[in-house]
Amino acid sequence: MRSCYCLLVLSVVGMLGICQPAEGRFDPVPGTRYQSAQNAAMADGNLPLGDDSAAGLFQNPALLGKSRKSEFQPINFGIYGDMALFNNITSATNFLNLPSYASVLQSSPGTSSGMGVSFVPTFSLKGIAVGVLVQGQFVASANADGTLNYRTLYQVIPAVGTGFRLLNGAFRIGYSLQWVNQASGTFTNVAVGSASFNSGLFQGAGFSHTLGAALILPTVMLPSFDFVVRNALNTAYTTSTFLHVSSGAVGAPATETMSFDGSFSLHPRLGQGAVLNLIVVERDLTNVSGATASARLVVGAEMNLRDRVYLRGGYGGGYPAFGLGLRSSRGAELSFSWYTEETGTISLSAPDTRVLMQYKIRSF
Repeated sequence: MRSCYCLLVLSVVGMLGICQPAEGRFDPVPGTRYQSAQNAAMADGNLPLGDDSAAGLFQNPALLGKSRKSEFQPINFGIYGDMALFNNITSATNFLNLPSYASVLQSSPGTSSGMGVSFVPTFSLKGIAVGVLVQGQFVASANADGTLNYRTLYQVIPAVGTGFRLLNGAFRIGYSLQWVNQASGTFTNVAVGSASFNSGLFQGAGFSHTLGAALILPTVMLPSFDFVVRNALNTAYTTSTFLHVSSGAVGAPATETMSFDGSFSLHPRLGQGAVLNLIVVERDLTNVSGATASARLVVGAEMNLRDRVYLRGGYGGGYPAFGLGLRSSRGAELSFSWYTEETGTISLSAPDTRVLMQYKIRSF
């Protein structure tokens, strides 16, 4: 019954447009809890780029300093599935019921199947934003002996943030506070009859502080330096939370250690309304994840054509990514991304290649 209940909640939330992918993802390198289509298509390379409140609240609070007017984003809906799930699309409706889907996983041992949904409604005034991230993510695979490995993540995260412009916009700083309500778990070598995405999870809540700063040099290519502190002073969880999705919860999630991201970017204008954004990001600068420097290095690019068409690509963590975004004059935006996320506990151990669709409606 608990599994059916969680499936029903996610389905209803998604139909309402109220309901995507470590912090909000399974990647062993720490990063944003909110995986936008832009960020996914650039392999985590959009640190200085996001232009809405969701990016400011969850990816880089310095972006909130860009805000010059109010904005309401009632719909920001994302859904992804990976290649293995698409290859077995006729059975995909059973995926969240692991015993029912086990035979599909066992037919391709070692191959991950996964899916996720997210919803991020936000509202902002000049330099101030509030929003909530609601998401669920699931990935599973089978071993050669028929047992299952799987990971679960549920999050509901109310957030508030602020940002400021200084020196005529050449310097921006920002801060966001996230109240992270989370249920998550990683399981290996589980017998099919005992497998469940909703049992035995770590469940709890904690406050997370994110700081961002950006320096933009006023020259022709607008060279920019961005720096983000995630989980400032660490994020410790308690078992007190309103998110109760796990049967037999086993305690609070582990403390998330403070980490730092930095980027350098160029933004040349090419004429005819086209802007090329070129970005180099080093994630987890102090290497709390223990990953190699090359695994944490990201290069990303976006071609912005008149704020209507966005062509994106990137390479990071050993995997390529690309995507397309389309925006209307009335504030609707539809984006698609093809990317790979690391679902193992170390880099290059369990790649999961996904297709993400994101739809936004913004009003000003």
